[in-house]
Amino acid sequence: MQLIKRKEYLKQLINWRDKKVIKVITGVRRCGKSTVFKLLINDLLQSGVSGKSILVLNLDDPQFIPFWDDSSKLFGVIENAERLTGEKVKFLFLDEVQHLCDWEIFIKSAYDTEIFEKIYITGSNSQLLQNRFSARLRMGERPRQTRRA
Repeated sequence: MQLIKRKEYLKQLINWRDKKVIKVITGVRRCGKSTVFKLLINDLLQSGVSGKSILVLNLDDPQFIPFWDDSSKLFGVIENAERLTGEKVKFLFLDEVQHLCDWEIFIKSAYDTEIFEKIYITGSNSQLLQNRFSARLRMGERPRQTRRA
């Protein structure tokens, strides 16, 4: 599959790579949010980041339905990934995070405890993301949210 370069969005995320913030990509379904993830992961790999330290979870996948009602179960998935690869997950990518009940509590907990160097999330329901972000994830400076990817 050929990825369409989305240079503007990728550049914006790369510029914020060293900032201690959660990176959020919102937009309607099928607009390219996951493609931006793939481009960003490619950039991380090219910069020398180990692929074993990157974990991508597509929460749209039916195998994650049992996790939708309890986002804390994701910690088990992360631990299994680390056990299988023998390396700590440093970069967490959660695609379509809106499926998880109380996802913002999971993200804030992971952020506050500094389990990961970077957390990237996408969501299709921008209203849900904006409301929950403003209510639960007040952490100071955040990059401007990109509506389309």
